[in-house]
Amino acid sequence: MRPVALGLVLLAGCSLYPFDGDGDDVCVQREIAQPAPERRVNPSTLSCEEFFTGGTCNAECGPCPLTGQGGAPQYIPPWGHCESACTALDEAACEAASDCRVARNWERHFQSRPSFAGCYERTSSEPGLVPAVCDGLDAEQCSREGECAGLYRILDGAATPSSPRAEFRQCVDEGQLVGTCGGQVACRALPPTCPAYTTPGVANGCWTGSCIPDELCTPGI
Repeated sequence: MRPVALGLVLLAGCSLYPFDGDGDDVCVQREIAQPAPERRVNPSTLSCEEFFTGGTCNAECGPCPLTGQGGAPQYIPPWGHCESACTALDEAACEAASDCRVARNWERHFQSRPSFAGCYERTSSEPGLVPAVCDGLDAEQCSREGECAGLYRILDGAATPSSPRAEFRQCVDEGQLVGTCGGQVACRALPPTCPAYTTPGVANGCWTGSCIPDELCTPGI
C-alpha cells in the first residue's frame, strides 16, 4: 500500500492535470518567474497596494488565478506609484512639481497649523478630462489635480504598508488660506456659502473663502 499512498501525495503536491491523447503531459506545472507587482497609492487611504501584471496560464488545465502565480493580469488603477520622485519632496517643492500632489492633515489644516502629510505622484488624468474646481471632488478626482490638496484624517499605527494610513475627508485648493472662526470683517465682500456645521474663515479683516468645521474652529482675536 505504500507506493499507492506515495503516488497520491505526489499528485496532490504537483497539481497535475490530464495527459493529452499522445500520452504527453501538457499541463505540468512549472515555476514561472513573475514580474514585480505594480505598487500604487490608493488616494482614499494613502496606503500602497500591489497589483500583478500576471504571466502565462493555460486555462484548459484548470482555473487561472487573478493574482501573481501565473494568472491573468489584474486591472491596475491609474493611481500614482508608491515609489516616485515626489515622495522625497517637501511641501514647497511638491506644490511646485506638476506631476505631484500634496496631502495634508485635515485637522491641522483647519487649525492653521503645519499640516503637510506627504507628497505623492498624481493619478493619471483621462484624455480630454477638463480640470475641475477642487471643492467637492472625491479622493480619486482630487488626486488627478496638481492644484488641489487632499485633506486626510491621519490614522495612527498602520499595521502594514497596505493598511489604511489615512481617511480622505475633503479636497481643497492647494493654496487655500484658512483663517480663523470669527474676527472683525472690514471688507465689503460677501461671506462664502458654507455647509451646515462649518464657519466661514476670516483673515486680515476679510473672508478667506474657506469653511472651517465647527469642531476645529480656532477663535479669532
